[in-house]
Amino acid sequence: MTLVEALVSIGIIALLLGLTMPAVQRVREAAARTQCQNHLRQIGLAWHDHASAHGYFPTVGRHALPPLTFAAAGAPAVGGPRPGDQAGSWMYQLLPHLDQQPLWQQASAASVDEACERVVGTPVPLYFCPSRRSPQRWAAPRKELDEPPFGLIRAGNDYAVNDGFEHSGTGRLRTFPRPPNGLGSGVGRVLRPVDVVDGLSSTVMVTERRIPPDLYVGPNAYNIGGYAAPRAFGETGVDFGFMDAPLPPLADGAAEPRKYLPRAGSAHPGGLNAALADGSVRAIGYSVSPDLWVLLAVRNDGRAVPTDY
Repeated sequence: MTLVEALVSIGIIALLLGLTMPAVQRVREAAARTQCQNHLRQIGLAWHDHASAHGYFPTVGRHALPPLTFAAAGAPAVGGPRPGDQAGSWMYQLLPHLDQQPLWQQASAASVDEACERVVGTPVPLYFCPSRRSPQRWAAPRKELDEPPFGLIRAGNDYAVNDGFEHSGTGRLRTFPRPPNGLGSGVGRVLRPVDVVDGLSSTVMVTERRIPPDLYVGPNAYNIGGYAAPRAFGETGVDFGFMDAPLPPLADGAAEPRKYLPRAGSAHPGGLNAALADGSVRAIGYSVSPDLWVLLAVRNDGRAVPTDY
C-alpha cells in the first residue's frame, strides 16, 4: 500500500466513524432512557405497594436527630403523621418495597447510630439515571451538616417527589409554606390513593430532578442531603428528594438564572421521565406549558388534564 492509499484509507475510516458515532450515541441514550423509565416504574409500583402495606403513601419525612427513626437497630419505623414515625425520606421508606430489605432494616448493625451511618452512605443504583451518572456517594463537609456524626458520607439520588404549589393571591406562584396539594405528605398528615381526587393517571408523582452537569458529583446544594435525609424547609430542597412544581422541567445543561432553584429536569434530550400516581411512566417535554405542568402537579384542583401532552 502506498502512502496515498494509506491516507485515503484512514480518511475513509475517519469519515465512517464520524457518521456512525452519532447513531451509536442515540442508541446508547435510548437504552439509558428506557432504563431510567424502568427505575421510575419500579418506584411507582413500590409507592403503591407501600400504600397497600400501610394504608397510605410514604411521607417525605421530617427533620430529626438521628436522621432515621429506629426503635432499635434492625427495627426501623414506618412513615406516618406522628412524631415517632419514620423521619427518613420517602426514598428510605420505599427500600423494603424495592428489594432492599437488608439496607432498610440494618439487622446486623450494633446500634441505631451505626444503622443510620450505613444507610445514608449506601448508594441505591435504582435512584440514579444512567444518562447522567453512575451511583455516587461523597464525603459531605461537617460544617454543612447539622446532624453529626450521622451521614458524613452521603449517597445521592436523581429523582424527586411532586410537592405541589399554591398561589400567593397576587397571581404569583409561591412554594413556602408548602401546600397540601402535591404528593409529598409530611408531618401531621398522610396521603392515600383516594386523596388524589383529580385522578391517578392525571397527577405526577415522581420525576427526575434537575442537576447542572458541573454539579453531578461532590458535596453541593444539589447533593449534600442524600437520598435518605428528610426534606428541610431551610434548604434548597432538591437534595432532599422533592421538587417545586410551578417551575416547568428544564434540561440539566440549559441556562438557569437562579442556579440552585429546585425543579424537575434531566439529562435526556427533549424531555424528562415522570411516574404518574397510577404507577405508569411517560415522557414530558421541556416545552410543556407552565399551566399544564401545574395541572399535572396538583392532585385536587378539579381541573381536567388534556391527554395529548
